[in-house]
Amino acid sequence: MTLIDKWRLPVSALTPTVHPDQLGFADTSQLEPIEEPIGQQRAIEALRFGLSMQSHGFNIYASGPIGTGKWGVIKQMITRVAQAAPTPSDWCYVNNFLDPSKPCCLAFPAGQGRSFKVAMATLIQSLRREIPLAFESSKYLEARAKLMEDTESTKKALFKAVHEEARDRGFGFQDEPTGFTMVPIRDGRPMTDEEMGQLSDSEQDRITQARKEMESKIREFQSRIHALDHEAEHRLREMDRHVVRYVSHSRFELLRKTFHDLQPVLDYLERVQEDIVSNYKDFLHRETPAIPILGLEVGGRQADLTRYQVNLVVERTPGSGAPIIDESHPTYTNLIGKIERKSHFGVVFTDFTEIRAGAFHQANGGYVILNVTDVLRQPFAWDALKRVIKTRVGDGCPAPALRLGCLEARDQDARRQNRRSRGVLWVLNQRLETGTDPGGDQSGVDRPALYLPSPPGL
Repeated sequence: MTLIDKWRLPVSALTPTVHPDQLGFADTSQLEPIEEPIGQQRAIEALRFGLSMQSHGFNIYASGPIGTGKWGVIKQMITRVAQAAPTPSDWCYVNNFLDPSKPCCLAFPAGQGRSFKVAMATLIQSLRREIPLAFESSKYLEARAKLMEDTESTKKALFKAVHEEARDRGFGFQDEPTGFTMVPIRDGRPMTDEEMGQLSDSEQDRITQARKEMESKIREFQSRIHALDHEAEHRLREMDRHVVRYVSHSRFELLRKTFHDLQPVLDYLERVQEDIVSNYKDFLHRETPAIPILGLEVGGRQADLTRYQVNLVVERTPGSGAPIIDESHPTYTNLIGKIERKSHFGVVFTDFTEIRAGAFHQANGGYVILNVTDVLRQPFAWDALKRVIKTRVGDGCPAPALRLGCLEARDQDARRQNRRSRGVLWVLNQRLETGTDPGGDQSGVDRPALYLPSPPGL
């Protein structure tokens, strides 16, 4: 027997025979589908380990040959983890009444951001209707008329006292186009210049001295009249503020009860109410003539109340879990957001209502998936991404609190480029926290003319 014959195997040993009864199922439709790729156990374990890390600086970078199912596996595993995670907050931008160029950002439990936006719109619309009615009521008009009557009666009493004192001193008041002047009186009529010239020197000196004393009295009288006008204006303004505060009190109290557990929201409502009380005339009807310009009607418009609007930049669905943003086009603005512009009669301007969220803000409290090749190909995107991660704030829009990010290289050229930058890629997508103006190196990227602060991370 040769050595080959010794190790020769029969055909029956190379063809196993499996009886269907040994499989435990009638057909494959009874089996659960395989959720993980075959032969990628180490990669799956690495993904699970990375997804379980919640600290800053722990992220996942996935790379491999095309067609191995990296993207699908990553998306599938993140989806399972995200569904069990708590739903992050809604984010709203509101006006900063102290510095409108730096709006405030408010966080709400998932689903309450839109409720607050609708409630504020309803509040302003109601006050547009109720404040004018309050100032047109008979009770207010009577109180205003009484205040003005009291002021006028006091003025008349003061003028009467000055007039009587001037008459006792031999003077009267004569109306002129520029006001009234004080003239000497004799026999119930003003003295002429000829009569004044016929008086003795002592009599003229007496009249001159009396005139000086009366002029001092008149200046004092005018000062008291101005003080009365100022006091009346102050009392009228305080009465108006009291009326506006009374009209708006019940509606603001309803909002405070609704959002009683959100202190930043309560502070914002307090500032809104104070601004409405101080600028209540913006809610009153204005009758201004319309001026036609190039077929447009200019004038007759109500005051702009945009400052009371709420810009809901990030909205969540309650119970939806952590967000997953798969950004397929990671441009500079798609990542960090943008500030749009408005135009009115050729004048371009912007405000907090024009802020638009980017992928990072939508992924706040959740996960963002990026393709590293696409990021590197977009101008300023990679520099902006590094700056956001480094400073933990957004550039011009609210910064997210990213928990994890996944990057994938899809071809050989990209993998060669990634190997040269692997030390940088490994630290992407950290959790971002509260910050201020990042400043420092801007990597040649133009910042928006309007700096907008970042909301705190979760």
